[in-house]
Amino acid sequence: MLLSEESLMCSFCKKTFREPRILPCGDSLCFKCIKIENNKLQCMFCNQTHHVPLNGFPINKALLKSLDSIFFSDDIKSKLADYETKLKSIKNESEKIKSISNSPETEVINHCRNLVNKIDLTFETKFQEMSSIRFDLIKRILDYEKKCIEKLSDKKEQLNESMEKMNFLYEQMRQSCKKILTSDQENSMSELNNYEILKSKVKMYEKQFFNLIYEDKTIEFDINEENVDTNFIGELKIKDESLLKISDFKQKDFLKKYMYNNSIKLLRIGDDKTLLSFTVSHTRTYARSSRNFHELNLILFKNENILTKVGTEIGMCSNSYLIKYHERFFYILLQDPRRMNKLDENLKTVANFELHDSIRDFLISKNFLICVTNYHESSFNFYDLEKSGNLIIKINPSWNFFRYMPKNIKSCYATDLFYFLKSDDSLCILSQADGKLVKKIEMDMNYEIIKITQDNLIVIQDKLSIIYMDLDGNIWNKHILEGFPDNIKLMLDEENKLEFFDPEDLIIYF
Repeated sequence: MLLSEESLMCSFCKKTFREPRILPCGDSLCFKCIKIENNKLQCMFCNQTHHVPLNGFPINKALLKSLDSIFFSDDIKSKLADYETKLKSIKNESEKIKSISNSPETEVINHCRNLVNKIDLTFETKFQEMSSIRFDLIKRILDYEKKCIEKLSDKKEQLNESMEKMNFLYEQMRQSCKKILTSDQENSMSELNNYEILKSKVKMYEKQFFNLIYEDKTIEFDINEENVDTNFIGELKIKDESLLKISDFKQKDFLKKYMYNNSIKLLRIGDDKTLLSFTVSHTRTYARSSRNFHELNLILFKNENILTKVGTEIGMCSNSYLIKYHERFFYILLQDPRRMNKLDENLKTVANFELHDSIRDFLISKNFLICVTNYHESSFNFYDLEKSGNLIIKINPSWNFFRYMPKNIKSCYATDLFYFLKSDDSLCILSQADGKLVKKIEMDMNYEIIKITQDNLIVIQDKLSIIYMDLDGNIWNKHILEGFPDNIKLMLDEENKLEFFDPEDLIIYF
């Protein structure tokens, strides 16, 4: 059911209901907006005089439930309850930092020794793998040896017979050699031919002889003459935190075969999985006309291997889509036609529904899809994900609940507790619980927010630099990129390690 703004707003204070109380006539007011005189209320709705019950006017539970279901989910309540555990973790973290500050030398030594131990452990693991390979090779040889020896007792007669024939031929060859050495030239040439014939017979008997011994098989060991790779155990990286050089990063170019497509995007989703999306242009010919359209292709990789892929028609505009990933589902916003598709991790569609307005960006919370409209003054459309994407409410900046919302939202983000709304010159941080402004940060219009971590670090790309900012707007780290192409795009893996994507040459730097 679509709820109007008015139905969730107190008619007296023009703000979102707080402790709504239901009046005898059926209307509701905030508890603080009820003006009682001599235990009576002159109703502004029906102009009647209402007598106040002994326990006051009852709470409008249905309205309160509606407010809670939209703006204060059980998910947020449970997260608030987690702060008792977080209180303990803060104590542990503070004690850890205090200990390090008392002896920073110990911290450096421990960190470096841990790396040494990691190298030794990796070497031991590799050595065990090599020992296992060695054991397997030797076992195969000894098993073969045993089999051959067991069979020899049954082949003694054949071996003796073969040996007698070879001895006879050896004797003939010796006699032939003597004749070659003692005969005249003509006879020597004739005997030389005879010797070569005898030699060929001997070689054939020798081959038969060894085939009998070795079970008609050959066994050899080809030595790997390549030197051991210096990175056989692992690669030690010491990077300058303030200057990120392209030479410090490895490259993957397995996506290059897709480089001639349109609107290419790459999305890192964790567990070494990456979603590649791009559009392909097609022309569909009819009896008297033709129509151009684009197909959106999705390919899910794990490392460099394709897990699954799918294609879907998206209309006339090749770049009219946005993709986000939330709790094991992909959400694909299509502008032409205006639709939202929800796909599982196998890229199978599990839901799709129409959108009521042109959408600039969107968020996914536990139960809702929250879309930012693409108008001069942005507004929010809330869609219920549990009820086939029904539009349940529209909110604009004039409404009290989101009175701090920027009028022209460029992009939006979310963590477990906050919404982040970026405009041309600022970032507004709003509470998911009640929509109140937590903080407004002045922010350069060229800043592109890449990710807001669950630790509330804002990771920003500003052309060829990477910036880390806290929720007070303080810049703590800035990395300068050296040697990267101008169009490079920052990605963060599941551990928030930096990776980069060149959308033109389709190279991943990691």
